Order: sequence, then structure tokens, then C-alpha cells
Amino acid sequence: MTKQFVAVLLSVMISSTLFAADIIHLKNGDILKGKIIGEGGDTFKIEMENQSKEIQRKDIEKIEWESKKENTVKETKKNKSKTVNTVKIALDFAGTNHVTTVSGSTGKTHVRPGVTLAGETLLSVHNNIRLGMGLAIEFPRVQTGAGKDNFMFLPWYGIVQVSDFKKNGIAPYLTMHLGLAAFFGSDVYKDSNEQRFPGFYFATGIGAVSKKKNLQAELLYAMHSYTTYNTLRLSAGYNF
Repeated sequence: MTKQFVAVLLSVMISSTLFAADIIHLKNGDILKGKIIGEGGDTFKIEMENQSKEIQRKDIEKIEWESKKENTVKETKKNKSKTVNTVKIALDFAGTNHVTTVSGSTGKTHVRPGVTLAGETLLSVHNNIRLGMGLAIEFPRVQTGAGKDNFMFLPWYGIVQVSDFKKNGIAPYLTMHLGLAAFFGSDVYKDSNEQRFPGFYFATGIGAVSKKKNLQAELLYAMHSYTTYNTLRLSAGYNF
């Protein structure tokens, strides 16, 4: 009788240790309970009552460690400080260009649609705020009737994004860019010292990011101080 009692007691203790230990909360709302028996660079392996399962780190919202409670804070901080890298391609709609040349003349020209390629890195500093930097190439803009006076920009800028980034599914956000843009154009745009110089770059708009598919869409109104070139920019991006 005593041996049976001890066996049952040991079985209950082992079962509670294995299967009521750690809790993984997934971003899709699922909850997995068991014991985490392995951790790789991008995965966790959890042993549950009837099966073992590998979970991608990117799919985890948070972990409640029963056996290692001190790691709960570490994992939460790691999720909050996650870096997001984005590659974007954008269509710049037709805009206008107001310019004063070295001869002192001023004018307004129509600028045809163009393409912009950008790379950005953002860091989550709060549940609702991301800060980062970006670099873009605005491929040459063609002006109607401007002949050889076409131009292009190379902006580098700081980024602020505000949203509920803990939200599952699609999260809308507000964004702002502020920085400088190197200018490249024909001789008519050179300053009095025959040197091209950068101007201020500013953009603001809205966007949305899908956590599950790592996709991003953004609509910006971008302004360049050097030639007062303004455009509406629609972009699609991939986060990794």
C-alpha cells in the first residue's frame, strides 16, 4: 500500500512539473501550456501532455516561465526592443516643382510620376512608438518641357511611428520623416559656388502593417526644400 501511494505521489509531482510549467502566448491568441525543453536562435520547443511542438520566436507574444520566472522579464524586454527592418518600393504620383535657378529666375513645372526605393530600420521603444532611420533613392524625375533639367534626390532621415504595435493582425499607424536630401541635377540647379548642396526632407502620412505576413503599406506626402518639390507617395514594403 505504501509503495503504491509513493508511486502515485511521484507520478503527480512529475506530471505537475512537466505539464503545468511554462505558458507560451502566441500572437494569434493561442495559448500553449507545458514545459519548454529547448530554445534555439529562432525557435522554442515545448513539451505538452500529448505532443511536442516547435514555435517560431516571431510568433510569440510573451512567455510565462514557471521554472525560470526571472526570464519572463528578459523575454518581455526582448519582444519590446525588437528591431524591424523594411525594404519598400514606392510610386510617386505626379507633382509640382518650384525652383529658383542660379540666374535668379523662378518657375513652376509639372513633374511626372516616379519610383522611389527605400530601406528603413526601426526599434520599438514603447508599445506604441517606434523610432528609426531610413535611406531612399528617388530615381530621376522627368519634368514636362524641362529638357535636360531633370533631377533626383537621395534622402536620409529619422522616422517616428505611432500605433498599437501589440495588436494582432493588421495595425494602422501614423508616421513622420525628417532629414536631409542630397540633390542631383543639371548645371542650372547649381549654387553660386558651382556645388550642389542638400536640402531638408520632410514627409508625413499613414500606413498599416500586417504582423502575420510581414507586409506594410504606406501613404506619404513628401516635401523637399531644395527645389520645393512635393509629391504624394504610395509604397509597399516587406518587414524582416
